[in-house]
Amino acid sequence: MNTVDIIGESFGLRLGKSYTMAGMNIDTPHSPWTCIKGKKAGLRLLDDKLRIHFLVWKCRGKSNDSWSNCALNFKYGNQAAIQRTAKLMRLALPLLLQKINPAHRPVGLITALPHGSTDMDTRRSLPIMAKYLAENIRKTKHPRYLVWVPYALKKEAHKEIKKLQVIERQATIHKKYRCMGLPVDVESIIILDDFVTTGATFSEIARAIWSHRDIPIHPVALGKNFDPKYDGYRDNRHIEDFLRQYR
Repeated sequence: MNTVDIIGESFGLRLGKSYTMAGMNIDTPHSPWTCIKGKKAGLRLLDDKLRIHFLVWKCRGKSNDSWSNCALNFKYGNQAAIQRTAKLMRLALPLLLQKINPAHRPVGLITALPHGSTDMDTRRSLPIMAKYLAENIRKTKHPRYLVWVPYALKKEAHKEIKKLQVIERQATIHKKYRCMGLPVDVESIIILDDFVTTGATFSEIARAIWSHRDIPIHPVALGKNFDPKYDGYRDNRHIEDFLRQYR
């Protein structure tokens, strides 16, 4: 059974009609994407070229926000959360592709690896969704428009970084990733991860890819971690505003 069957049938996903990129603008009032760079929102990116796009504000600690909780449950493999998140990303990613890749050239889709892993486990939430997106986002002018590259990365296992301070995060993950190769026709890369806090993982994966090949890289996260004690309150009403267009 392929990924479409896993998400679409076993999870009961109903995406409705397909939406192409034509006429869709990421800068509309109901766009679900937030873009951050530099040192905004707690980021400490190691390269100024990186711009991180994410969908959901994910609260650290207890939250009554439905999408914050859904993002957390996605990370831990909850099937209902994978279903809900796949539907959102299926509708939202073409908007982002339109912005970062207006010429509709082949884009490689790569997922980050868990801290204790050394290579890809396709049974986890992120690779399940990545394969689903590559199979289901409608192709445009090129037959290999969005290409999932599951085995592009390997890494050394390392300790979990989510509770570490900025400098320790960067030191812990530094030079842990290796790029094993990319399809020759891919002209840019999307790195997909579940959450971003400081951007240490994105910075390290970008370093590994750039050591192999000079290519545009677009980090994409399902959610951005925030602490309401220090960052103020964030909600995800923009996600419901976006989805309302398709109901």
